[in-house]
Amino acid sequence: MVKEELKRALSNKKFWIMLIIGILIGVTYFFQYVLIFAKSQDTILEYYKDSAAMLHPVTVFEGWMDSTSSFLQPYLYYMILPLLVSGAYADSFFLEKKSGYLKNVLIRESKKRYYLSKIIAVFIIGGIVFVAPLIINFCMTAAVLPTFTPSITNSMSAPDNMSFLYELYYTFPLLYVFIFMVIDFIYAGLTACIAMLCGFYVEHRFLIYAMPFVVWMFLHSALCTLGFDDYSPVHFLNPGYSSVKGQSIVIYLLIFIIFIFLILKKNQSEDVF
Repeated sequence: MVKEELKRALSNKKFWIMLIIGILIGVTYFFQYVLIFAKSQDTILEYYKDSAAMLHPVTVFEGWMDSTSSFLQPYLYYMILPLLVSGAYADSFFLEKKSGYLKNVLIRESKKRYYLSKIIAVFIIGGIVFVAPLIINFCMTAAVLPTFTPSITNSMSAPDNMSFLYELYYTFPLLYVFIFMVIDFIYAGLTACIAMLCGFYVEHRFLIYAMPFVVWMFLHSALCTLGFDDYSPVHFLNPGYSSVKGQSIVIYLLIFIIFIFLILKKNQSEDVF
């Protein structure tokens, strides 16, 4: 049943629209910033060729979209995370319930199996929609910038020494990037699942997209206003943010999982029609 759900999701035009939006954000960053970094390398090296200073070129790890949170594209990308992941496939449960299709499915399948299959599919699709554009941006950047290990003395943008996996960034940066992509995949998938579960309570489709986004925006604004910027998901999910807190990642992850479990537990035995 999961395979069927994934096939339906991948043939859904909303999935491709959200994916293309994410890719376009990454592509605009590449042309606006990465190409400038690449073109400036030779100029800088030529200018300082007789200098005694030890120069370190801008690497892919310092130049790709998730190497910083200061520019528009990475900030926007994490700000609209709930819209991208909920728009891809999270409304499918609501539409199936509204159209009566769910009744026909539950004649053949148990609620438990249906919910599990739906949650898994929505989770995977949400993760793909968010992480695939990041992978594409990283590969495009790697095509024009070197893959040297960043220098702790010359790094253009980097986590500070209190940041999550700080040492890994300067020893195995590719693994650092991979770990954050996995974290982003998990959070994007869980956010999509929460959006899907809104279908139990709302009467209008647009609320499936709006509710997670409004909560996301409110949380970010409130935390930044109170001086707790490091605890906003908009910041700590981006490896380019200078001070990512590991405890933030764990705390939110537990909250998301518990929240999803409780909603499913509450509604599993209730009539969904």
